[in-house]
Amino acid sequence: MCPKPDIDPQKNHVSMISVPKHTKKLVTDSDMIEQKTSPKVITNSEVVRLKDAVESLIAAERTLRDLSSHPRDMSAVVVSAESLRKLDLMLVRIPSRQKNLGDDELSKIKEEAAISVELSKKIKPLVKRISSEEISADELYQAITNDPNPDLARRLLVGATKSQSTVIYDDDILIPSAEEVVGKITLPSKQVHHMKIKVMQLDCERQTVVGKLMQLNESSSIFSPADLGIRSFPVRVPDNNNFFLLSQASALGSPVDVALVIELSVAYRGYSYSGNLISIKDAPKLALKLQSSMNERTNTLFN
Repeated sequence: MCPKPDIDPQKNHVSMISVPKHTKKLVTDSDMIEQKTSPKVITNSEVVRLKDAVESLIAAERTLRDLSSHPRDMSAVVVSAESLRKLDLMLVRIPSRQKNLGDDELSKIKEEAAISVELSKKIKPLVKRISSEEISADELYQAITNDPNPDLARRLLVGATKSQSTVIYDDDILIPSAEEVVGKITLPSKQVHHMKIKVMQLDCERQTVVGKLMQLNESSSIFSPADLGIRSFPVRVPDNNNFFLLSQASALGSPVDVALVIELSVAYRGYSYSGNLISIKDAPKLALKLQSSMNERTNTLFN
């Protein structure tokens, strides 16, 4: 590992990135970098520009490739995973350009770095609970939405759990931006959600429906009144009888009271939902009501 450099607070800023196994993309953000207090300048002999390092690797790859046997697809040029894990990348501000930054811009960089450090410390316990499966969708959603900056908190959380890079500033591990991170966090709700849905679509092969939220029959930790009549999501229906009832309700346009376990997915761009049907409220009564409505509709169909 490269030694951790000290930086002149009036000249350079440095961020270090530890690259884990299977890294595909490095993510860093210069706005997360704050001035350090130990005065020492990194010299050119201590670092190599990334583009020069890449060119050296390409040249080495060509040399090794020329030694490969024919046909060429019998061999490949590879890198040691252990060497890759030991790789440190540093983001260094160029002193001559640093002088061009005004006091306002330096102040903004410092302020944004402080926000990132503070948010990182708040999010780390959530990441740990997600990894150990100690948190439900309800708790996670509340923790994110109760933050003063919920959108940033959500993006940083996704970055912390899905990014393949770790950004280190001083002794703090900062959370990389999730803008380039592919993936999402999916958790089931602990609470059973009682609601009225309108069945909009049916998938007989997968035995799922798409339900539109029409009414919350009790308070919900995930949904709000703003979701009513707007929020639609897929619902898995494992029971054949329940699926039949929902299909009849769909044909008649009748809303149905259901109990669901919700799965919440948290991604960079927002949230998505899916449900697992636990039960249909008063299913026998609903069956009789639907039968009566269907008979009435059938009797008047050709009259």
